[in-house]
Amino acid sequence: SDVAQACQSVLGQAVYSGGSIAFTPFYATSAGVTAASSDVWGGSYSYLVPVDSSVDERANGYEKSVSLSANEVAAKVKSAMKVDLYAYSDNPDDWFGIESYTEGEQYVKEIRVGDKTTSGRAFREQVMNLRSAAFDIDYDGSRFTFTTRGYGHGVGMSQNGANFYAKDGWSYTDILEHYYPGTQVQ
Repeated sequence: SDVAQACQSVLGQAVYSGGSIAFTPFYATSAGVTAASSDVWGGSYSYLVPVDSSVDERANGYEKSVSLSANEVAAKVKSAMKVDLYAYSDNPDDWFGIESYTEGEQYVKEIRVGDKTTSGRAFREQVMNLRSAAFDIDYDGSRFTFTTRGYGHGVGMSQNGANFYAKDGWSYTDILEHYYPGTQVQ
């Protein structure tokens, strides 16, 4: 089969950094740029740094929105963070403030939720269950709309991006060395 032949052709190869096998995380779709491991998980790898992956903008579902009432949002925040947003302010426009972004200006690094600050990753995963930490928040007077770009943690290789690069003629080594800069495939 084609899959068996593909596997056989790369048997014994790996991605290396400094003579050791590299940590090579992946996810579905970037937000147009990848995220540094230090911004998402805290660990620092010289090859898990932001790289361009704007080809991901072609992916189905690259941008998705979810709309929730102010009451639904307040309930999620109270449950996950023990923050009472209505006690913080009776104006939901005041409830959130994006404090900083990671390098590349796509992924939320820190967000103020009422009187607490948390990471964009924690807000995405533990509070709102969003597709990505690359998000915008809009409040229209009754409902919040959270619009995400990409899908997943954003560190390392984007599966959709790799697929687009392959269709654009890139070799698998070019793709791996792009998403994990400074590594060698051997």
